[in-house]
Amino acid sequence: NVNAEVYQGLLQRNLASEVCAKGDKKRELVSDNAPWHRANLISQWFAKSKVSRISLPPYSPDLNPMENFWGAVSQKVYKGGRNFGDEAQLGEAIKKAVASLDQSYINRICESIADRIFKVIESRGVTFDY
Repeated sequence: NVNAEVYQGLLQRNLASEVCAKGDKKRELVSDNAPWHRANLISQWFAKSKVSRISLPPYSPDLNPMENFWGAVSQKVYKGGRNFGDEAQLGEAIKKAVASLDQSYINRICESIADRIFKVIESRGVTFDY
């Protein structure tokens, strides 16, 4: 289960080392409204880090590339109505699905965020196809 402490550990292990490796280059992390993203502990971590946080407005899947990522993973995992006997089987299926995603697909959904933001502004918040 994810909570603020677990999330902070993930940030520290993954994002902090990336920032150190890249030096002074500005880093931004987009987060949704999950409770652990909004926790005081996490706000304090960002205040001390060299990473800026961009918080998505509530209920904004159009702006969240992870919605596309997990949608693609879910399609692969549950293809053909597949069911799983236990969490271990499901976990293995998720790992295989993630590994099978083409890196260019992942890059495209991440790079599309700026266009999505402009489309949301133009559409005055109305959902659109992307």
